[in-house]
Amino acid sequence: MKSSRTAAPRRTARAPRGARLPLHRRALHRLAPLLLGLALVPLARAQDGASEDVRSLFPRVARIDTAGAYGLVRAPLPAEVLESVRADLADVRVFVYDQSVEFVIESDPPRQPGEARLLTPLDVRERMTGERQAPRVEETWDVELPSDWPDARTQPEQAAVWRLEFRFGPSELVRELTVHRVEASGAETEVLSTTLFRMLGPLREKVAVDVPAVPGARLRLRLTGPAPAERPAMTLRRDSRSAGPRELSVPLEVVSSERSADGQETILTVRRPRGIVPDALVFETSSGAFHREVIVEDAGVGARSAEVGRGVIFAIPSWDEASLELSLGRTSGDLLRVRVVDQDAPPLAELRVGARVRQPALVFEAQGREAQLYYGGARATRPAYGLGELRGRLTPSAAVADARVEESRANPSFHAGPVLEFAMRAGAPVELAGFSHVLPLRAGETTEGLIRVRLPFAALALARDDLGDVRIVDADRRQWPYLWGDDWTEESIQAAVRVGPLPEGRGSSVSVELPPGGVQVEHVQLDVTEALVSRPYEVWGAYDAEGELTELSSGTLTRGPGIRGPLRVDVGRSLYRLELRVRDGDERALSVRGATVVTRARDLLFAAPPGEYRLLLGNAQLDPPAYDVESARDLVLSLRAADATLGELAANPEFAPPSPSRDALTETALLVVLALAVLLLGGLTFRLVRSEAGSESESASASASESASASASASASESESESESESGAGGAPHEGRDKLPE
Repeated sequence: MKSSRTAAPRRTARAPRGARLPLHRRALHRLAPLLLGLALVPLARAQDGASEDVRSLFPRVARIDTAGAYGLVRAPLPAEVLESVRADLADVRVFVYDQSVEFVIESDPPRQPGEARLLTPLDVRERMTGERQAPRVEETWDVELPSDWPDARTQPEQAAVWRLEFRFGPSELVRELTVHRVEASGAETEVLSTTLFRMLGPLREKVAVDVPAVPGARLRLRLTGPAPAERPAMTLRRDSRSAGPRELSVPLEVVSSERSADGQETILTVRRPRGIVPDALVFETSSGAFHREVIVEDAGVGARSAEVGRGVIFAIPSWDEASLELSLGRTSGDLLRVRVVDQDAPPLAELRVGARVRQPALVFEAQGREAQLYYGGARATRPAYGLGELRGRLTPSAAVADARVEESRANPSFHAGPVLEFAMRAGAPVELAGFSHVLPLRAGETTEGLIRVRLPFAALALARDDLGDVRIVDADRRQWPYLWGDDWTEESIQAAVRVGPLPEGRGSSVSVELPPGGVQVEHVQLDVTEALVSRPYEVWGAYDAEGELTELSSGTLTRGPGIRGPLRVDVGRSLYRLELRVRDGDERALSVRGATVVTRARDLLFAAPPGEYRLLLGNAQLDPPAYDVESARDLVLSLRAADATLGELAANPEFAPPSPSRDALTETALLVVLALAVLLLGGLTFRLVRSEAGSESESASASASESASASASASASESESESESESGAGGAPHEGRDKLPE
C-alpha cells in the first residue's frame, strides 16, 4: 500500500520592514513562534526558515566546522549521526545564522568515468619445472602500462585504481603470481606477490590485482602453477575516484545466536540501526580455514522482503586469501537474520558482524561561519528543496570545500513527547457482540508511542483470511487505529503424526495433527530415520473441520547419501486437517518420528498510551477498517516498537451470533411475498384478458342477431308478395314466371 504525503505548507508573506502594524497585531507576531511551538505536532512538515521552533523536533544537535568557507561545502555524516536518523535522512536539518538552509544529499563521492584497455605482451616466455609426474610451468610476460593516463603521483586530485584482470578458461585453477617493475637498466623491483584462483560449486575466485598507477611503466608478470600453461588474456581497468572514498564500517549488535533445529545452521539475529543501510555485511572470526554459505533475511519492524543477500564467505590463511564480505540488497526492517550454513562443520568461532555503508554527505552553502546539524527523532518529513537540481553538477572538478560534523550533543530545545502523539486518539465505538473471540493485551510505556502485537497462530486461524475483522478496543469499547506490518515471520509448531497403510496398498498415509481451529501451513518438516529416500507423495487437506479431504499438490520426497535434516513438504494453505499420501512402492513405510508445522505470524502496530486493551476477532459480517494512520505508514514502520504483553485467547462472552432461523424465516417470508405478488399480477392479467374477450363476443352476437332479423323480415316480405301475385292471376303456381309480358 502506497503511503500518501501531505503537501508542504505555504510560507506566510512578511510585512515590509518599515511598515507599522497595530499594537495587537505586533503582539500577535511576537507570540507567533511560541504558539507555533505549542501547536506543532510531530508529523507536521517543518516550515524551514519560518521559525526556530522547528528545531524542537530533533533530539540531537552537532556542530559543522566549515573552516570559514564561503560558498558550497560538503559535510559527510559520521556513523553516530546515521545510527540515529531515518534511512531516507528525512529527519536532518542544517542551520546557519539560526536560519534553516537548503541542502542536497550526496550519496557517493564524484567519480570520473572509468576506462579499460587490452594489454598486449611485449615478451612471452615459458619454463617447465618440477617432477615428471607433476610438472609445473612458469609463464612470464612483459607488459607496458598506458602512457596517456593521469599519473597519481603528479595529479593526486585524479587519483585512481589501476586493476589488472586475467581472463582464464572456465575450469578451476590455482596460480602463484608475482609482479615486478622493470627499470630502464633492467633491474626488477617486486610490486606484489599473491595467488590467483578459481573454485567452482559455488563459484569463488580471485582473478584481478591492483597495480601501480604509473603511466608508461614496464611490468614483468610471472604465473607459476601446474602444467599446462594457462596463457590468459589481460585487461587493464582504470577506476577513477575521489582521493578519499566515503565508506564506513559500523559494528552491528548481535541480539541473539542460536542453532537451527537440525543442527546444520548458526542463526544470528542482528540489530540494524534505522539510518544504517548496509551495502554489505563484513564478518570477522577467529576460525582458521573455512568455507560457509551465508543467507541474510530482512526481519523485524518494517521488513518488506525475505531474502536480501546470499553468498559464500571463506578464508585460506596459508594463501593469505579471504573473502569475508557479503553484498546485500535494500533492507527496511530493524533486524537482519543471518543464517550461516555449517552443515557438519563446527560453528565459526567468535563470529562478529559489521556493516559496510556508503557515507552520505550534505552539500550546502556556508557563509563563513560554522553551521549546526539538527537530526534524529523521525518526526519530520523530508523537505522539498530546489537545490536538489544541483546534484548532477557535483563533479570532481566542482568547487566544493570540505566541512566536518563534530561535537554531537543533546538538543536542549527538544520536545520529548512521543513521536506518534498525533495518532494517539480513539476512534469510533465497537459493538462487541459481533466478535467470536477476544485476546487481552497490555501496552507499556514507550519512547516512540508505538506498540507491536505479534498475533499467535491460533488467533490468525480464527480471523478472516483478509484479517479485516481485527479490532483493538479500550475499556470504553472505543477502537484504536492500527496498521499491519509488512513482514511475515515464521513460527514452528511441533505436531504429532499417525502413519497407516493406504487402502489401495503400496503406500502409506501420514496424518499430521494440526491445532484446533486450523492454521496457515507454509510447509511441513518430516523427521524420518531413513538415510536414502526417493518417493512420490500427494498432499491432501480439508479447509474446514467437517470438510472432505481433497488433493492439493504432489511432489517427491528426496534425501541423498550424506544429507541430513528433515524432509520438507511445501503446502502454503490454511487447513484444518492435513494428510500426506506417500507411494512406497516395494519399500516399507517411512519411519516418521515427528513433524514440524511451519506457519506464519504477522505484526500489528498501533499508537496508544499505556493501558489495558482487548483485541477482537472473528466477525464475518464486518467490513475492513479504514484508519488515517495508514497515510503515515512509512513513518510508523521506521520507528522502533515495544512489544505488548498478551493474555490468553478466549471466546467472547458477549458474542451473539446471527440467528440462522430468523434469517431463514426472513428469506422464506420474502419468497412468499414474491410468490403472492406474481400470482396477483397473473390473476389481474388473466381477468383483464378475459374481460376483453367477453366484450368482443357480446358485440359479435348482437350483430349476428340483427342480421338474422333483417333476413327474416326480408324473406317474409317476399313470400307475401309472391302469394299476392299468384292469387291475383288465378292460374298455376309457376305459370306466371315463364310467361313473358305482352
